[in-house]
Amino acid sequence: MSWCHLLLLGIFPIAYAFSNDCPSAICGDMEIKFPFTLQSSSNSCRTAGLSANLSCSSTNETIITLPSSESYRVTSIGYSYELFIEVLLSTPSISCPWRNGLHLIVEGVTIGTSLVVFLIAVLVVLYFFKKYNNEKQKRIKVEKFLATYKSTTLTRYNFSNIKKITKKFNHKLGQGGFGSVYKDGTNRALVYEFMPNYSLEKFIFFGESKKRHEFFNMEKLQEIAIGIAQGINYLHQGCNQRILHFDIKPHNILLDYDFNPKISDFGLAKLCSRDQSIVTISAARGTMGYIAPEVYSRNFGPVSHKSDVYSYGMLLLEMIGRRKNIDPTIENLSEIYFPEWIYNKLVHNNSLGLAMEMEGNEEIMKRLAIIALWCIQWNPAERPSMNKVVQMLTTNFQSLEMPPTPFVPSEYLDGERRFDFAKTFNVINTLDKLE
Repeated sequence: MSWCHLLLLGIFPIAYAFSNDCPSAICGDMEIKFPFTLQSSSNSCRTAGLSANLSCSSTNETIITLPSSESYRVTSIGYSYELFIEVLLSTPSISCPWRNGLHLIVEGVTIGTSLVVFLIAVLVVLYFFKKYNNEKQKRIKVEKFLATYKSTTLTRYNFSNIKKITKKFNHKLGQGGFGSVYKDGTNRALVYEFMPNYSLEKFIFFGESKKRHEFFNMEKLQEIAIGIAQGINYLHQGCNQRILHFDIKPHNILLDYDFNPKISDFGLAKLCSRDQSIVTISAARGTMGYIAPEVYSRNFGPVSHKSDVYSYGMLLLEMIGRRKNIDPTIENLSEIYFPEWIYNKLVHNNSLGLAMEMEGNEEIMKRLAIIALWCIQWNPAERPSMNKVVQMLTTNFQSLEMPPTPFVPSEYLDGERRFDFAKTFNVINTLDKLE
């Protein structure tokens, strides 16, 4: 025998005036009173109450008949404005499909919700685990790096310290080709030591005369030139991988309190193995006036670490002359392109006529100029390595061999066609820059 319960709910704001005129009835152990009445009650009571479907069987059981003509035994009646009738279905053939369906729906919703919550929890756990694992791997790499270079003094900062030092990133110091000097947020950042004397460019081209004379004497100029050369040589030979800077220029040479040079702005740099002499680049990179010819066109030779040597030579010439290598504002046409002008002076053994030379530093100035001219040789194979440049700067050579002209490719030296490719090349750079 199957059993189920039927709950009937309703609200009947019916006046109880009829309750006195409609006496209660007894059916077995159940008292039936207004607003419920039996079908056997008077017509007035049946009209006011609910009697059409209630009856008393021969066995004194209260029976309710549904619109579907199915009859069920009533087990209890609650009397209030909300009517509650609990019906016990005792017919053996009766099943409760509506109850089974509701049960299945509830179970389905419960299981589905549980699965969704479980999957979300698993995804959250996997996300944080992966994030933690990545951070752990980064820390391991940092520790390995520190263990490898433990002889080098390194200072480690956390983000809160940097934020405090920069006053919550309220003061922006500047911006380079790769990004800002500092970068807010959770992104990776390259932290530089603050350079109070800014860049070398300021003192070569725009420095005050008094400050130039005080700090940029011949001795300081040599120290800066040697420091830059040693820095580039370290990038080429001192690391596990060779670093080609591709943007050596006065603007990217920063000066600390003691005017010690620091190479900056590695936005265009390229890594290669130390035994790799030739690298491949997809496009020209660098700044006009400092870019080696082969970086523009492979017809002039392969791109290698010698491209940085060329840029260093152009920078050294600007340090010597205290002017741009190409200055269209100069009235004397022979002096517009400084490298050619100073080369002609050296070839004819003439005085360079530079300010520092007048202070008794003629031989030093000539030696620096010769080194610079070696660095800007048109053919990369004829340029010295940065290691050789450092030796030339730090060793007291009694005499340096005068380099071949850096303005005409060697294959044209003995022919009738003598095109000044270097001069044309740099003038075009200047025109591009002015546009």
